[in-house]
Amino acid sequence: WAVKISLELKRDLVDHDLLSLPQGDLDQRLFRIMEARGYGPEYVRQYEMVVRFFHVKAPLLVLVCGTACVGKSVIATQLSERLNFSHVIQTDILLDLIKDQGYTASEKPLHPIPLWERDLAGPELLAEYGRECAALRQGLECILEKCYKEGKAMVLEGTHLDPAAFLADDGMQPLGAPPRDPLTGGRQRPLLVPIVLEMAEEDHREMVRDWSKACTEPADSAVFERLRTLQEYLLQFEEKGCVNVEVRLDSVGDTIDAVHEFLLSCLEKALKNNELRTERTADL
Repeated sequence: WAVKISLELKRDLVDHDLLSLPQGDLDQRLFRIMEARGYGPEYVRQYEMVVRFFHVKAPLLVLVCGTACVGKSVIATQLSERLNFSHVIQTDILLDLIKDQGYTASEKPLHPIPLWERDLAGPELLAEYGRECAALRQGLECILEKCYKEGKAMVLEGTHLDPAAFLADDGMQPLGAPPRDPLTGGRQRPLLVPIVLEMAEEDHREMVRDWSKACTEPADSAVFERLRTLQEYLLQFEEKGCVNVEVRLDSVGDTIDAVHEFLLSCLEKALKNNELRTERTADL
């Protein structure tokens, strides 16, 4: 519908020879077309809010976390397209580059083979997962600094996004946490929105099975159990500020719609944080 509405707006402007007009007039013509198509006042309000969000450059960092084969890449890409976010970072690729460069976390290099394909279990598996997550978090530092300085809205997605490393970062403003003071120089802390995707065992097993068909080596039951262990670890952060979202194979579209609506509310939260920061700066 977005494409149809934009084409109808273009046709309206051409038919009336309106090659140049104020933004307010353009918006009013757009809103009339939206209303005629069934997109009433609430959609107009959301449109105006998103435009204002990008105008003020309120920093926002969305994490799409989860174990392998739960739909992170698909959902993150769909959300970024809907919200017009230009930055979607696939962190699994970044971690592969870090491993190729021989990065050393603590006392030994990271293993090149994915940890769920190695003979690891329980605390040993989670300890190795923690090392890889820490290496990735350090590798993301320059990207996150861009979010801080330029007021970017970013989506990070990947298997090695440990919510603990971000929730503990004093430079961010976790969603739902008490407001923190601005950073040095009056810069606003990015609003952190950590989302953990999960799947019921049956759906997850089917996803892993399809994934295995595309690989040279089929995933056995031990691989699946390691992936489930990682999911259990990630889900525990809900009480600390993460938003857990169940992905069902028969309703992925509904999941994307629900998370989209949730992120729109987060944009409003980021705008309010920006307004509070501006008020505090004016009072100084």
